[in-house]
Amino acid sequence: MNWKIKVQNPAFWISMVIGIAVIIGTYFGISAPDLTSWLIVTNTLGAAIASPYVCLTILIYVLGLFIDLSTIGFKDSAVTIAKTSIDQTAQDVINLQLKQASLKAQEATALKDTYTEKVV
Repeated sequence: MNWKIKVQNPAFWISMVIGIAVIIGTYFGISAPDLTSWLIVTNTLGAAIASPYVCLTILIYVLGLFIDLSTIGFKDSAVTIAKTSIDQTAQDVINLQLKQASLKAQEATALKDTYTEKVV
């Protein structure tokens, strides 16, 4: 998995924060109007950390954020794994891979030609 790319995406962090807040709020029956002081927030977070069920639920949720549902299994696609920046598109990655493959083919041809000249 290309974790570096996933954590660069603001949508990942927004999804994580909202998901964790919903899990905790649902478990403890808290809604937004109930959060009237920081003491309530910290007490609720402390209770959530103390609850194995809530921690396990959050862990499963966070693991789900890393799974690429557009591929088979739990791996990212080859294009996603090859990305080095969040700004790269799939087409950018494919073009770079084609360029690298072309350069390797040219190097192999040059090496073959050099070897052939030495043998002849």
